[in-house]
Amino acid sequence: MKLKYEKEISLLKSDFSNFEARDKKSYRLVFEDLLDVRNFLPVNILNPLPDRILNFKGFGLSFFDTRESLIENFKYLSKGKPNFYKKRGTHVAEGNVTVRCGLTEINHSPGHFCHFEYCDIKLSAQFTIICEANQ
Repeated sequence: MKLKYEKEISLLKSDFSNFEARDKKSYRLVFEDLLDVRNFLPVNILNPLPDRILNFKGFGLSFFDTRESLIENFKYLSKGKPNFYKKRGTHVAEGNVTVRCGLTEINHSPGHFCHFEYCDIKLSAQFTIICEANQ
């Protein structure tokens, strides 16, 4: 299946050898309205960077293995940035990425992984808000 942002990714040095289609329980930082368009957009789309510093993973979505690892990351990234939540989200959503959703990073940094969606996938339908991120 074709990936979302495949055209943009094809212009960058990319290596998908560490990705596969698989089922994985996931947590993501979102805004209170789960249908907010920013919730499931990759960072390279939300905050475009000059081509010289783009990374192909920036066209994937950032997910976490556990609620706790997401909240720990949120606290770390927002430290000293009182408006961080306005750009990244205020709530924790729980859901499942499945083999039908796209390619998921296999070996990743502890607690965090990248996921590339297939075209025509609407991940918001598979996620539910479970709490505020600042808890």
